[in-house]
Amino acid sequence: MARSRTRIVRKILTTLGYDLRRLQKTHVHASTPGWHLPHDAGFDGFETIIPRAVTHFDIVFRSCTRVEIFGQDRKRLLDQPKSEVMIRCLNSLIKSIGHAQSEGVDIPIRLIIMDDHSAEPCINQIKTLLDRASCETKFIALETTGNGPSVGEAYKWARKNSKDIIYFVEDDYLHEPNAILEIIRSYERHAAVLDQDVALFPADMPDRYRHIEETQIFLGSHRHWRTIGNTTFTSITSIGILKNHWDSYIGLAQYGIDPEVTEANTLQPIYKEVPCLSPIPGLALHYQQVDGISPFCDWEKWWADAKVDMS
Repeated sequence: MARSRTRIVRKILTTLGYDLRRLQKTHVHASTPGWHLPHDAGFDGFETIIPRAVTHFDIVFRSCTRVEIFGQDRKRLLDQPKSEVMIRCLNSLIKSIGHAQSEGVDIPIRLIIMDDHSAEPCINQIKTLLDRASCETKFIALETTGNGPSVGEAYKWARKNSKDIIYFVEDDYLHEPNAILEIIRSYERHAAVLDQDVALFPADMPDRYRHIEETQIFLGSHRHWRTIGNTTFTSITSIGILKNHWDSYIGLAQYGIDPEVTEANTLQPIYKEVPCLSPIPGLALHYQQVDGISPFCDWEKWWADAKVDMS
């Protein structure tokens, strides 16, 4: 009887110029045992209407120009000083925010700078860029100093102030113009398909192709994404995930203080329970040495386009 009614309804809709079609569901077969995936079929990965909308998006950007490269002796790409790297990376992020807004992203976006005692000329440049940003901004001069303590302050600020999605980012990640748009839209899609909040990592790190592991491929808003099992501090998460895994996140605040603390024993265990995905190719890249650049990213163009005119 139900099928007969469906045929009648479809026939009526067809005469009116409409098409009735069955919604195809996405079936996710979890290769990670700890993932809490829905028992029923997931949301259609091709559907345009997304039931999990991002409502607020905070970017917490940690800046520090006192140290060229933390824990390394090698120089950066093109032998650029940290001050120039930081300013261009921040500018690429601000330009990407503006692009997302021009493409219809109308949710509240906040850009929070947490600065660890950078030189005054750099601070002035940061504030100049913030004045040009098309979103709400805030500059916070940290009282504490050091990599670990600034990590802790970033997490504490987000736990107290954020309402939905948070992008924690270090000051040497360069972004392509479409990055923020795709991060927000793809977050919505992944969370809908998996029926839960997820974590994202915006760079497609080359090490993932030197040490091949099983992965799953998902459709994002504009490109494919793959499941991964680790990130750096730079990552996208939700306020719910942050609070539920608080001990793991805040444990990274001992990085550089306790030699035993790394991302592997703080952040990585989270992704055994929370799905984490990374774009192919990357939407951002860690601007350090050439052997760490995300494949198929036009980093030279990204770098040139992020040059800042302070006049």
